[in-house]
Amino acid sequence: MNDLFILGAGASVPYDFPSGEKLFEEIKKINYHSLQDENLRNGCFKYFGDQNTYNMLAIMQEMYNFSVDIKNSSMLSIDDFLRNRKSNKIQNKFGKMIIVDKILNAERKYKTDIELKSKKDWFTYLLSYIDRDENLFNDFFNNSKFITFNYDRLLEYKIFEYLHYDKKYKEDEISKKIKEINIIHVNGSIGNLKDIEFGKSKEVRKNQMGRNYDVHPNYEFIIETMKTIWEHDDKEKEQKQKEIMEYFKTSERIFFIGFGWLEDNIKILGIRDSNILEGKEIYVSAYGLSEKREKEISTLLNYKMNTGNVKGLKAKISRDYDAKKLIMDFFN
Repeated sequence: MNDLFILGAGASVPYDFPSGEKLFEEIKKINYHSLQDENLRNGCFKYFGDQNTYNMLAIMQEMYNFSVDIKNSSMLSIDDFLRNRKSNKIQNKFGKMIIVDKILNAERKYKTDIELKSKKDWFTYLLSYIDRDENLFNDFFNNSKFITFNYDRLLEYKIFEYLHYDKKYKEDEISKKIKEINIIHVNGSIGNLKDIEFGKSKEVRKNQMGRNYDVHPNYEFIIETMKTIWEHDDKEKEQKQKEIMEYFKTSERIFFIGFGWLEDNIKILGIRDSNILEGKEIYVSAYGLSEKREKEISTLLNYKMNTGNVKGLKAKISRDYDAKKLIMDFFN
């Protein structure tokens, strides 16, 4: 099973995790009416903790400005919006904290929603497949590779659930097993499962006015591991590219699951600028792509796959080919 899985937001969407577009829409709904708004004050406590009066007022002003600007933004995503705030530490930090909050909310919902937990999707078919044979199981943990553009840890948690509830592994054994899997979070994540509990409950505290407000106590710690695309320096990009190249080099089949095909992400993978796809088998879940974009991606992939001596291979790509159908075809 020398397979490489490249995951975009669409890989988690079936479990009600927000896509990039939906995440941006949700963040735009932040509504602070004025600097005297109690929601703004509670938001300041929630995300930044207790500050002295001067710092608190400065932070509240930036949070208010953020909420006004984002409603009128012409950008496509929260990452794009934050790119224009890289010199504003408070707004940049605030934006990341909101992203973390949305992901933690999605995790909590997944843990408590029976309908979501019982959903038969691509994870289910893949894990059921490897469970049928000890060699497949060992192959999966030793040789499978994942490149994910998502901040969430749904991939790791689905594997955790499988090992815990189906295989009856102990928690320390599960941590060790998950570490064996080759996983690159291109933009970082909100933390590993050991440090940040999946779906961690909110903590209730009181503000200076004696009112209750919700807070997650690890915001500052979490956002240290998160880097949007534009935040990587040249050294980090080079190191990440080496790791990605090695994943491609040692894989025979490549599955794109819920990948959005943004130009920045294509460049990060090195698809346009190298021959990393040469001779590989490529399969793409392209659900929701326009006909024009489907043809563009298909042309790019097939050209890159056939630049060497290996001929006759074709990337299988279709707008009607969602993640579940894709995995069902090859892991059943």
